[in-house]
Amino acid sequence: MTPQQLSDPIADSPRIILAGARAIYIGPGLALSPHRNAVATLAVALAVPFEVAWLRTPERPTETRMIALIPPNTLHHLIAAGPMMFVYLDALADDQGAIAAHIASRPEAPAHIATRCAEIAKSHAAPEIVPTLIATLGLNDHSGEVPSPGIAAVIRTIDERPHDFGSAKIAAGLAGMSESHFHRSIKRATGVPFRRYRLWRRLAIAAIALKDGANLTDAAMEGGFASSAHFSTTFRHMFGIQPSQLIKANAQFDVVHSACVATPRP
Repeated sequence: MTPQQLSDPIADSPRIILAGARAIYIGPGLALSPHRNAVATLAVALAVPFEVAWLRTPERPTETRMIALIPPNTLHHLIAAGPMMFVYLDALADDQGAIAAHIASRPEAPAHIATRCAEIAKSHAAPEIVPTLIATLGLNDHSGEVPSPGIAAVIRTIDERPHDFGSAKIAAGLAGMSESHFHRSIKRATGVPFRRYRLWRRLAIAAIALKDGANLTDAAMEGGFASSAHFSTTFRHMFGIQPSQLIKANAQFDVVHSACVATPRP
C-alpha cells in the first residue's frame, strides 16, 4: 500500500479523536522530536514503515517497524515516512498489557493490526472509528452499560460546561446522589474518574478553540487552564507534540464517548 492509496485527508490533514481516557491520532507523520509519552502508545504505520530509536540505552538502537508498542515514560524518537496512527492508551485499563498479548498471540498479528488500522483510518465517522479500533486491538470497551439518567445528564453537562464543575460534590448534586456513589457511577459510565474525564473535556474545548482560530492563550482560557504553557504541557504530555504544530497542519478534533451517545441529547 502506498500513500497515494490512502485518502488525501489521512495523508494531508491530522485528526485527533479524544475518547475517554484514550486518544487517537490519524494523519501525516509530523516531525516529532525525542520525547516521553505520559501513557503507553501504539504507533501504527498506515502506508510505509517508520523508524524508531530507543534512546534509553547507550547504543540507541534504531528499528524499522510497521507497529510499535511504546511503554509510558520511554524516551524515543520516531521518524515517520508516511501517514501514521497513534493510539494513546488507558493506563487504568491495562491497555498496554492487552495489546502486547494480542501482538504476541500469533506471528501474523502485527501485519494484521497494521492492515486493519489502515482500513479503519479511512472512516469519516469518529463514532465508528473508536469501537472498531477497540475491537481490532483486543481492548475492553468501557461503554457496555447504559448510564442512569442522572449520570447521563451530568456527562452531557460536563461535555458542554466543564468549568461549572470545580468539584465532584457539585456534579453529584446534579446527579442526585451521594459523592461516593457518584464517583463509582461516573467511573463505570465513562471508564475514567471524574477529574480525569473533566480534564479531557477541558482539553477538548481548548483544542477546538485552537481549531476555530484562537491563539494559545485564548484557547487555554477557554479550556480553563492556568496559562498557555499549562495547556501546551498537558497536550504535549498526551500527544508528544505541541498543539501549535497540529493547528498549522489544519488538524480536525473530535470527541467521542459512547456513554454520552447512549442517552441522546434532548
